[in-house]
Amino acid sequence: MNINKESESAFYNHVFKCGNTEITRRELESFPCPFCVENITNEQMQSIVKEMDNELKKYQYDTNLNSEELKEEYEYNFFYEMDIAAVKYKVRYNNNQQNVNK
Repeated sequence: MNINKESESAFYNHVFKCGNTEITRRELESFPCPFCVENITNEQMQSIVKEMDNELKKYQYDTNLNSEELKEEYEYNFFYEMDIAAVKYKVRYNNNQQNVNK
């Protein structure tokens, strides 16, 4: 039984990287209306992170600034671009969660 939990944890916590952008399946589940991630392939995840990285580069953040406001803006844009990219690559929202919130 430990093996299943370990492999499940590895599946959800695997980090996908492109440029300065990193995401996990667990992060896709962290949305108020979470994505259904159990069937997302590694290829889809890599496409999502690549799309996000390309879009986030357009914001041209000054990495020398360490203000709380800048961090909040970056976090907002990070999750916004993750949502847009996941939808673009046909990742479904978790319907069970949507029904609970109605």
